[in-house]
Amino acid sequence: MRTIRILVTLMLICVSISFAQTPSSPTVAFVYLGDRGDPRITAFSLQANGSAHPVPGSPFTDAALSSAFPSTSLAASANFVFATDSEHIATFRRSSNGALTFASVVDATVSGDIIETLTLDRSASNLYAGSRENYQVFDKGPQGQLTAASELSGPQSDGELQFNHSNYVRPLLSG
Repeated sequence: MRTIRILVTLMLICVSISFAQTPSSPTVAFVYLGDRGDPRITAFSLQANGSAHPVPGSPFTDAALSSAFPSTSLAASANFVFATDSEHIATFRRSSNGALTFASVVDATVSGDIIETLTLDRSASNLYAGSRENYQVFDKGPQGQLTAASELSGPQSDGELQFNHSNYVRPLLSG
């Protein structure tokens, strides 16, 4: 399911780029995509007229992320983008034009298993790094630094966590 959403997003971005009207339209959002095969982040600014343009300096990467694993998973907040190469989580600061600057990295395997997903809670104060069986919870500091806080057990069928209106993670469901 997640792969389908990523592919649809990529197709929409490609269509938007090919039909771009003017780069002078105001930016309404930024889209960050992890790469399959390279630990890099490709960034686009989405314009009010529906077009998309590459963010200056994109794609972004850092030596902290390894190319030993086949994909880069992402989670983004207002000021930071978090990326994993399945073993580490790198924090990138996001500038007002959408460009990314490397800030820090943590070793983050989950109970010895590789990280498959990254999810921020509703308030973007905690980052959940998920493997097939567990989630490592990280507290996010004001500069984007991550500190391991706790671990949750239990697989979820689609690999994504959901939070209720009080920002509590809903029970994990076996698939």
